[in-house]
Amino acid sequence: MLTLYLVGLMLAGPQPPIWEIPYCRPEPTEILVGGGLAVPVPREARTEVGSDIDYTCTAVHLGGNALQIVACQGPHYTYGRPSSSLLDGARDVKERRIKWPDMPADWVWDYGPVDVRGSSAEGKRWRYIGIIGASITYEGVEPGADRVLDAVLDRLCRSKPSSR
Repeated sequence: MLTLYLVGLMLAGPQPPIWEIPYCRPEPTEILVGGGLAVPVPREARTEVGSDIDYTCTAVHLGGNALQIVACQGPHYTYGRPSSSLLDGARDVKERRIKWPDMPADWVWDYGPVDVRGSSAEGKRWRYIGIIGASITYEGVEPGADRVLDAVLDRLCRSKPSSR
């Protein structure tokens, strides 16, 4: 049974776990990629930045350019939930909510970031970490290779205290 709580709507099953993330403290050999939600990556990783009038995306190439994480941010870039194109036909979907140290408790379920991962109908792995206005993702990754990208995304952090 597929259990998703996206957009605050409980479809079935128990509530997903909550992942408490720290504030960012990158090592001197790392840079932060992303906005309010960020991941530290090695300084030597190849990055590409693209933007439009209201968003900026940074692609981080890892594993000899074979693997890619994309971090995007902008006021209207995302509603903080995975797209229907990721979820349509998805298998093995797992979700957890994200909380950082100063986040009000009610935000976790109503507005808070989500971490959702799964497989496409073709068996390719994907992961989406997002909040309103920002996301960090990968898509179309062979099973097993996703572990390399998950090791990076599992270091998710909050880049600065919220102003709330």
